[in-house]
Amino acid sequence: MFGFHGTSKEKADLVLKDGFKISKTKNVPNDLGTGIYFYIDSEFGEPPEIMARNFCCIFRKVPKTKVNIIKSEINENARLLDFDIKSNLVELSKFRNENLDNVKSILKSLENGNGLKKRGNLDGIAIELYVNYLNEKYATQIAPMSINGTSFSKHSF
Repeated sequence: MFGFHGTSKEKADLVLKDGFKISKTKNVPNDLGTGIYFYIDSEFGEPPEIMARNFCCIFRKVPKTKVNIIKSEINENARLLDFDIKSNLVELSKFRNENLDNVKSILKSLENGNGLKKRGNLDGIAIELYVNYLNEKYATQIAPMSINGTSFSKHSF
């Protein structure tokens, strides 16, 4: 399976040189948690290459002529948490509701960064807590689908 990530040429050059890097920050995480996001083939919407390009242009404000699309091979044997599977989404919702006070406390302690705090979107925080919970529960590394850079074995333009 392949994933497609849209970014600027400068950042794409860094990825090719050093690989994908996920850095923790005191800022509020993205809507789906801190990570690297990929589009994959799906029956929904446009082809993943187009969706990656559109996301980069619209939300990252990179001019269309300066967008680079990185194609990464996803290790299908990696332990991934796919939120397109309804049962996974139901479990996340239950976890978020059971841990809502903790999620709100973390939101209050974070610095502003990407507008998430202003919007009050708690999903990024809840997803990060849920993944940590699953990793501890199963004593393994489970990665939310499209987040863990270590589950990608190849990348190219």
